[in-house]
Amino acid sequence: MILFFVAFTASVASAADIYVGPGETYTSIQGAVNNASAGDIIIVRDGTYNENVLVNKSLTVQSENGTANCIVTASSSSDHVFNVTADYVNISGFTATGATGFPKAGIYLNSADHCNISGNNASNNYFGIYLSSSNNNNLTGNNASYNDDFGIYLSSSNNNNLTGNIASYNDDNGIYLHSSNNNNLTGNNASYNDECGIYLYSSSNNTLSNNTCKYNQNSGIYLYYSDFTTIGCDVTNNGDPDYEGYNIRIMYSDNVIIDDVIVDEPIQGEASSCPFLYTWNGEGFEFVNEI
Repeated sequence: MILFFVAFTASVASAADIYVGPGETYTSIQGAVNNASAGDIIIVRDGTYNENVLVNKSLTVQSENGTANCIVTASSSSDHVFNVTADYVNISGFTATGATGFPKAGIYLNSADHCNISGNNASNNYFGIYLSSSNNNNLTGNNASYNDDFGIYLSSSNNNNLTGNIASYNDDNGIYLHSSNNNNLTGNNASYNDECGIYLYSSSNNTLSNNTCKYNQNSGIYLYYSDFTTIGCDVTNNGDPDYEGYNIRIMYSDNVIIDDVIVDEPIQGEASSCPFLYTWNGEGFEFVNEI
């Protein structure tokens, strides 16, 4: 026990704060990452950095004074701004922009688990924030708006928490989950998107609570082959008539619980996907009607 305590203390003590910016040892974020050890904290001074940053170690990478003062623009638009391939990475306080090539993102997690992505502005990319086969991560307080496709995209990514993010004014869906299960979406705002606010495709056992989905052209919330979903959100004023959109639209999805929802029209389904079961404010229904 004593030996373990000594080893743990030594490990913590060896973590270093590394500063990036003019006049510092490292003037690029990538240079600091390359020379850091796992557990180090990289603090980026105010400025604009033209880089594509690969984070392949368990590090904390944070701006000194927030998104308005620390902008990372992709030096190559055909690569991610931040590409995270290690577990236990924290990235916070950056504007990450310029990754406009398909399928690149402002912040990309590739098979990366237990990461914290918080307080970033991931806008004007192809995807804002993109998780691929990445589990048990926290996305908190980010702004993923004005992107060419999805604001926040989860692909084959499970047990993640998306809390207090903004995913609005994107050219496709605000938040899109594909083959991603057991995720919690809480207090996010996915509004004014060209398609759906929140779209779940082949994604089950997800919980959507206290999210706001308004003025999306297609639907506020769209479930497609996504069973055992719990919805409790403010979903109003969605659906441009030209898109045949709705506030809440369900297709081929069973055992959906809809509770504590603010909505200005009934739930919508399609006959081809019926019957399916859902619960509205504690009362069970079997949906058998066409839109």
